[in-house]
Amino acid sequence: LFEGWCVGLLSPSPPWRMVSALTAAGILSTCPVALSSTILRVPVLARYFSRLESTVARRQWAERAAAPICSRYSHALIELLSSVKRSLRICEGESPLGPVRVDAATPLPLVSNSLSSDCGSWEWNDGWISSNAGWEVWTGFVDIMEVEWKPPSRSIVRTLMDGGEGPPLLREGCTVVRGNDWDNRDDADNEDGKDEYDEEKSAKEEEKRAADEEKKKKQKDSKRRLSEGDKEIDPAEDDDPANDEDPANDNDSACEVDQAKGEGSPELPHDEPDEPPSDTAASSGNEADEPNENEDGDLCDLESTKKKKKLATPKLPTGTVLSIEPWGGIPAMARRVRWHRTGKEGVYRYGGNGGRFDLVHVETNDKNTRVKKKHPPPESLEQCAARYGFGKRRKCNVILRLSNRKHANADNTDTFCDGIMEWPDFGAGVLVECTIYSDGAVAIKEKRLLYGSKDSGWETRFGQPSYVPGSEFVILPTLNEDTMSSHEELLGDSTFLVKDLRKKEDGGRVRVTSELHLYRGKGWKVNSGDITDGLNLSAVSPMQSPLICFDSEFHASSFSLSKDKRTVTCLAADGRGIAYGNVGFTKGVHYWEVKLEKAEIGSVYIGVAEKPESTSGGFETQPRLNRWLGWGFVNFRATYSAGVERVYGAHCHAGDTVGVLLDCDAGRISYFFDGVKYGEHILNDLGCAFENVSPFGFNADGCGNGGAGQGAPSGVDGGRNSRYPANGAVRPKAMWPVIGLRHPGDRVTMSAKCMSSHGIDAFTVMKNSLAVDEILCSYEREYEPQIPV
Repeated sequence: LFEGWCVGLLSPSPPWRMVSALTAAGILSTCPVALSSTILRVPVLARYFSRLESTVARRQWAERAAAPICSRYSHALIELLSSVKRSLRICEGESPLGPVRVDAATPLPLVSNSLSSDCGSWEWNDGWISSNAGWEVWTGFVDIMEVEWKPPSRSIVRTLMDGGEGPPLLREGCTVVRGNDWDNRDDADNEDGKDEYDEEKSAKEEEKRAADEEKKKKQKDSKRRLSEGDKEIDPAEDDDPANDEDPANDNDSACEVDQAKGEGSPELPHDEPDEPPSDTAASSGNEADEPNENEDGDLCDLESTKKKKKLATPKLPTGTVLSIEPWGGIPAMARRVRWHRTGKEGVYRYGGNGGRFDLVHVETNDKNTRVKKKHPPPESLEQCAARYGFGKRRKCNVILRLSNRKHANADNTDTFCDGIMEWPDFGAGVLVECTIYSDGAVAIKEKRLLYGSKDSGWETRFGQPSYVPGSEFVILPTLNEDTMSSHEELLGDSTFLVKDLRKKEDGGRVRVTSELHLYRGKGWKVNSGDITDGLNLSAVSPMQSPLICFDSEFHASSFSLSKDKRTVTCLAADGRGIAYGNVGFTKGVHYWEVKLEKAEIGSVYIGVAEKPESTSGGFETQPRLNRWLGWGFVNFRATYSAGVERVYGAHCHAGDTVGVLLDCDAGRISYFFDGVKYGEHILNDLGCAFENVSPFGFNADGCGNGGAGQGAPSGVDGGRNSRYPANGAVRPKAMWPVIGLRHPGDRVTMSAKCMSSHGIDAFTVMKNSLAVDEILCSYEREYEPQIPV
């Protein structure tokens, strides 16, 4: 019975899967041994249960906007997983649950969350409480230096592929000839027979040229004789019918016509003259080559009427691809070819050594004497990486969150902790291990990707689409001449040797150098004292630097920033200018405040936005920031997004403060007002302004309107009455704090009051649900009534 209902879990219908999960969970609670026999009998169900935890976690994360409420479908999956866990505790055996595998739109758990904290609260440990406590937050940027190589030219193949005319794959059995880089090889030779082909082709062209010259000469002579014959013939005699009966005249005319054509009669064999030979000529074979004289004395050259034997058209020096081979350790960058003219074999580059092509993919006719089509070479790895910005200098903002729980080693000289390195430009977060040395140096090593796309978008860092773990930065404190500054700078660098890219000029490896600049509060240290091995320590920073300020390189040209980058002023009226913050957020809950120093009604825009691409579609130029982007609040009691305004909030004047609450997990943006109204200082929650704007999207079918549910306008296209998308983001985006100003003299300041929390993850929610089930099961066993025998 359990096996039959488990088959319903494979149904494409979500309602039927829900019914099957609830029924199967009830049967398994009654008969725990049914699980082991089912997974042994049906391999398909064994694979389903191996990914059950991943399925539940993905569904929990998709419904995070409605927490703590969940759907009936999610409840059924939790019931089934709880029954499976209960069965494994009761019946000994191998667990069918496999490793956790989720998509880029579902964050993985942070292992260090299981550590205890000074707050003494499991809610804080799991991320339910939004607070700066427990985390030491450092902000900064990574400066990816320009690569020392000659950038490859842009390939035309991308344009052809967009039009559906890209080159086919050069696979086994395809025909090739030598390419443009044939002579750039170290062992360049004539193994394809190209030199012999050139000699035969030259002889053929010489023969054709001689034949053309002879033909022109004969045509010239024929025209001359015809013109001379017209002058000697009397018109009266030309009309005489007796002339038509003279066979000699017919033969003479035929001879002249043949000479005008430059070739003999096609019906005759190539070794016979145009007219019958005499008896003497018939008796002597060698006299057939001698000229014959017509009745009027003109000579017909018999050799001109013969069909000469022409040279055969030479065969092209082509070869056939036998197999696809690696080159320099990079797979599929070469081809093994056998050449038809010489029979030799060899391995030749087809994209290797930085985009060298020793071969060209062609299509020939059946006789292999003419090329019908010549395919362009495909886009090389170097060209593809350069198209996505690799090799150019780029600045990427980062946030480093260090756990406040540190572990000292045996001699109390070094300290270890876990953390998260957030890369907003890539929409990703990386688990890092940090080692804090006694001399102040900090070593940061990237371990694995917690969230974000692992298979696309990383060309600027690694020269390939996929993420590569293991990068390590060693940063040291620098001397800061500004004694009044509230933070100190740490500087370090890291190098990365790209695996699959090569320099075209010499075939050498490509190296990427990155400089890491981080800023932390002055006086940062780890509490010392009587420390034993394995004791947890807490990090303290008595002078916390502001988390959010403005980006000095990403604002409108009409804006001016203060020295501390916390105040922005509009200097000229150049549209609706906008300024971006120095950090972006992909996950968690974040709050910051903006004070209006000087502003007119309707001239200040406060919100969040994604960073736009450049107008040229590449990474060379920065886009013009002369319009308000993203989702935000305008200080004349309205929200603004993509040119659409909606009444919301309250009027804000100079001196007022506006708070912004960005919940990336739930996908909501809310605002708070702190100012004076009617002579009274008030604090007001303006409510939810936008929803369904999660950087991750909502990545499960059947989630309905995703993050909508509070009546606020949706942040995606479609409006309130349209269908909301319920698909997860393949590459999660990042939300950046933005400020927009319109009139000259407008000025706002980013307050030092801010809060940033990493938030929760789906595995934490699933773990808590399973813990509740385990507690209830323990309670039931403890108070189970004793049945007398």
